[in-house]
Amino acid sequence: SSSMRRQQQIGLVLLALLLGWGQATGAKVTISSLAELAEYAKKSGNIVTLQPGEYHLTHLLTPEKIKTKKKSKDFPLISFEGSNNIFELKGTTIWHDTSIRASLRPPTHSNEFLISGKQNILRNLKILCTGKGVSPGGTLVAVTGASNTLSEAQLLCQGSFPYGYGDLMGKGGRGNVVQHRKHSSLLITGDGTTIQDCKIIVRSFGHGIYLQEDAADVLIENCEVRGQVRQTSEMLAERGTLAHEKNFRTTIQNREGTNRILPGYTKSLAEDAFRTYGNHPRLIIRDCKAIQMRGGFEVRSKEPALLENCSAIGCERGFWVADGTWLKNCSGDTRFGPLLYTEGEGVTVELTLLPSSSVVHSIAAIHGKNHTITIKTNQRRQRIPAQPILIGFSSPSAGENMSRNGENNAHNITLHNETTMPVVIGRKAQDCTIQSNGKILQNKGRDIKLL
Repeated sequence: SSSMRRQQQIGLVLLALLLGWGQATGAKVTISSLAELAEYAKKSGNIVTLQPGEYHLTHLLTPEKIKTKKKSKDFPLISFEGSNNIFELKGTTIWHDTSIRASLRPPTHSNEFLISGKQNILRNLKILCTGKGVSPGGTLVAVTGASNTLSEAQLLCQGSFPYGYGDLMGKGGRGNVVQHRKHSSLLITGDGTTIQDCKIIVRSFGHGIYLQEDAADVLIENCEVRGQVRQTSEMLAERGTLAHEKNFRTTIQNREGTNRILPGYTKSLAEDAFRTYGNHPRLIIRDCKAIQMRGGFEVRSKEPALLENCSAIGCERGFWVADGTWLKNCSGDTRFGPLLYTEGEGVTVELTLLPSSSVVHSIAAIHGKNHTITIKTNQRRQRIPAQPILIGFSSPSAGENMSRNGENNAHNITLHNETTMPVVIGRKAQDCTIQSNGKILQNKGRDIKLL
């Protein structure tokens, strides 16, 4: 199985690391400053312990040093360029005053703590953002080298503009109501990256953990990403703020056909908890939790991924998956938005719908082909009011719940609806097999087999 292969790969990597250290100097050092940490981050083959305590980046990066870094276009704050190191950081806290980012004025998408070497292990990295500095884009921690492991990290990410409206004013591309300056938490572009037992608190407009540049063989295990939500009626009550100044305008057209915030919805103030961009062979996300993020698990790679024992709680959308992805024993609620969107081909879904009450418009919107989808409940009490599972419908524009679902082709879909939620089958559904405990509210599809 892919899970067994993955464990064998990890075993081989660890064996290679141990053999590597046996041949290298393998010096054990204890350090007591960020200056020393930055120095050893560039070396290889060491076991480095940072003494417990509170460390402030402002002590390392004084205004003079920031000037020098800016001149030499050296934008990372600390760069782990060495290889075959172990960094033991238990009991330490690194305070990151975000005014440093603002002073450096880095280009868009510059990352702050960079792990670019190979086969490093960082344990108990704890970085807490403070202050109100923002810079264009960029990520707090980026793992860009191969076969690195980050375990038991704690990140508190803040420092974006605007914060407090989620993606209502746009996502950062063209045609936005305002120009965004994002700050994401953890980026993975290196093959063979392992992220374990990490906790990320997102207090910025940006992603939790996201993958780019076709990183392969990534394992994310027992991690939690937690955002914040806010009611749209609270936004509409603002006076003298950015939203009020922009007349509560939105980038995406709402259900009423206007570009304006609608009352009665709840928005996450962040982006997605676990997100893929590009194709990521053999990605495994296991025992992870997304709480109050825009998307819980948005895994839309063209390569099959395994999501096992994962849960999405209080997100604007729980799971959005494509092309061969397997959701195994996952769960989520629909308090602020749908449980599931599918696209592409050959998705296998085993999802438990957790009880919650809300005003979302659907439980799921399913399109694509050759999917097998099981939605079940583990409790007698089910969500009130009932909302439909949509077959032959796409997600609303940009996944925005206050916008309408489109219609899209659903071909050879097998749905086992073990909940009492109703099912709506659209005109673009064909050759589907539906077994449902809930009522079939509408069937406009062709060659639909109802069991």
